[in-house]
Amino acid sequence: MTEGLDHDGSAQKITRVSIFLVLIDMGQVLRTITNAQYGWSPDSSDAMAWVDIVFVITELLEKVIPRIVFFLVAVVLIIGALADTFYVARIFKHGNVRNMLPVKILRLLVGAIVTTLFTTVLEWVLYPMECLLENEFAGHTHTDHSNPGHKSLSELLHGEMAPCQPFATPEIA
Repeated sequence: MTEGLDHDGSAQKITRVSIFLVLIDMGQVLRTITNAQYGWSPDSSDAMAWVDIVFVITELLEKVIPRIVFFLVAVVLIIGALADTFYVARIFKHGNVRNMLPVKILRLLVGAIVTTLFTTVLEWVLYPMECLLENEFAGHTHTDHSNPGHKSLSELLHGEMAPCQPFATPEIA
């Protein structure tokens, strides 16, 4: 009669974790939809960016960790998820489902990459193209400084006419 009852509190723990993940997702969605490219003012966009806890943590870590590390983490996560997907498909194809660890890892990777970290991992993967994207959205070429509000990261760190270096190590003053 008591098989449906929660004796160890795991249901409450799962509920709390789920609510936490929904709040993280909500912050990322708010940051994404209030982007200045969608017509929001830059001040509103900047304020809403700080609602996204993953963005805040990433912004703080980028000040001390080289961006190439984030790029490599994103690539490893994506390749790992794809490799595990093919491995799980092979396991199910051959009917060898005794070991559920690859399925649990796949569930964790897909849950983390597709839901909680989607915009962040996408940004990390696009780091090598940052200069092209920033210049495209800003509406000017890298050497055209007619619009000072839209400078690339390299220009902000190294001054006018600086070459774009998306993987440059952070400078600590």
